[in-house]
Amino acid sequence: MMKQLIRRSTQLSCFVELSTGTALVLFPAFVIQLLLGKSLPDGGHQLAQLYGAALIGLGIACWSSVQVPVAGSSRLRLGLMLYNFGAAFLLAGFSVNGTAQGLMVWPAVLIHFALGGLMLINQQSKRLF
Repeated sequence: MMKQLIRRSTQLSCFVELSTGTALVLFPAFVIQLLLGKSLPDGGHQLAQLYGAALIGLGIACWSSVQVPVAGSSRLRLGLMLYNFGAAFLLAGFSVNGTAQGLMVWPAVLIHFALGGLMLINQQSKRLF
């Protein structure tokens, strides 16, 4: 079970980013309220939607690299792994300093940290065996 989860970590991360990106494009104010516990300032809707589009692009690029491995696909997965760790640490920092107090901020931290960790284990196991 754990080996399967580790093997599927990139696909799971792609699904999370595609889902979050789609939600940000369609419902930016709602997603930001859940994560940060704040409303969006002027221009915030557009910025949140732009970020959502970027997440969709990242999710699609990495998903396709999992389905049909091509040259450079390991770099796409590395980028996704680094994004997960970066998102986890930034969201945790936002919460600790009080700028993010949304209902979903800590679940998002844990999801991103777990996905990054699973992807790291997956990368290390490929190098060792």
